[in-house]
Amino acid sequence: MCHVPTVFNTDEIVRILQLTENLKHRAILSVIYSVGLRSSEVINLKIKDIDAGRKQIRIEQSKGKKDRYTLLSEKTLDLLRIYFKAYHPKVYLFEGAVGG
Repeated sequence: MCHVPTVFNTDEIVRILQLTENLKHRAILSVIYSVGLRSSEVINLKIKDIDAGRKQIRIEQSKGKKDRYTLLSEKTLDLLRIYFKAYHPKVYLFEGAVGG
């Protein structure tokens, strides 16, 4: 028997994002939701994967070990700019407390 995943509606997503006070966590959740990434994909995002000019994100070695591009909304891009100025990541977009 197939398991059907639970999906949040738009109001629930907006509420989750509004209640998330930590900027980094809000940025992570926004990218996951708006771009449709898996958690393994979002933790492996590098700064170089963000193409702000084309409003795209390059996902390396996603499902099936293939690279793909996905669209990045203006709202999420604006949030990522704010996040970037506050956290100054070096290589990975969402680095741990000590980098990496």
